[in-house]
Amino acid sequence: LVWPCAIMAQTSGVDLGGSIKTRTDVQTFVDLSQDIGEIRNLVAQNQPEEAFRIYREGQHSEIQAGVKRSLKSLADEMVGADPKTPSFLYHLYGQADRTLNLAFDTQKLGYIDSVIEEIFTTKPELAVEAIWIMNVWMYATHVLYNGVYECQKRSQSDNPQLVDIGMAGFDKFIALWIGGGQQPGASNGDSLYAWSQLQGEAFGTNDPESQVNTRIKLLYSEAITLMSTEDACTRENPNTAGRLWQLVVNTVSEMSKPLFQGMIGAINGRQEDLVNLYAKALVPQTAKCRPSLYKRMHESLILGTFINDPTVIANLPIDDIPDLTFCFGYSCQDLGNTQIGACEDFDVFRPTLAGYVPLTEVGNVS
Repeated sequence: LVWPCAIMAQTSGVDLGGSIKTRTDVQTFVDLSQDIGEIRNLVAQNQPEEAFRIYREGQHSEIQAGVKRSLKSLADEMVGADPKTPSFLYHLYGQADRTLNLAFDTQKLGYIDSVIEEIFTTKPELAVEAIWIMNVWMYATHVLYNGVYECQKRSQSDNPQLVDIGMAGFDKFIALWIGGGQQPGASNGDSLYAWSQLQGEAFGTNDPESQVNTRIKLLYSEAITLMSTEDACTRENPNTAGRLWQLVVNTVSEMSKPLFQGMIGAINGRQEDLVNLYAKALVPQTAKCRPSLYKRMHESLILGTFINDPTVIANLPIDDIPDLTFCFGYSCQDLGNTQIGACEDFDVFRPTLAGYVPLTEVGNVS
């Protein structure tokens, strides 16, 4: 007997509001948003040391009696994962200036904790944003891709009923994205959903929910429908993993939009510290794009400094945004009001190549 994934945990789901209810018990991931809220309050009360302790040790998310899940543990899990997942690998590769044999040294593997510890020490007012974009964002991609890996393994099993993969990472993902106590369409909150609302608000894409949040919820619903079929991720339905992969790729593409919005907003506002933070979160991910694009972004935003040459910062990376967003699977016009003239002028033909999304403009060749 093959039990449908939906049957395995129908009664233990979590209501996240806005018509989103998980099929599995992911409360410990939901509760991490409370830790972020606690950190926000402690920083506002000028207690960064206590806030950093909660980041390291956890506060509200309890896996079992006396055992807490901390935000730091998310980074630790990614470092220890085997195999590692694509977004994390791209980040390591980009940090190493696209040099593969340097990507896995200890310092680069631990980049998340290094950046966040430095923020708590030097700019604690940016701690919540750092946790969102360096830690929770990356871990959210990790659980998605890892879900595809688990689906593929289950598809090859002779006894798939013994391999419980839940919703293949999508329940964990949506719990991390929306968090607890989040009002639909509201920008006040402590989750990635609230962060996306803030970015959408700044770029005029909220109605009242940000376009990113709406699309992510739709992708989640599609994934849950897929995983709720009786033969999902079995030999009888070996194509599930491939369909999940495409849903994950599309979801991660949507997730990248607030990263771009945050970086563009910081550059336009000449906010040096925020530019540096978003550069550390986004620029390494561009290692998957055309080498010349990555090189310019890396040299100007990682190796250079925002304050020393504002002309280069304002013109060179900004003018590359249309090509970069295209590499991530969308037009920079999808980001909203970026105040980037090049976005309005950028018009390319992107063909459909049997489901493959090209990373550069290939219209003339195709």
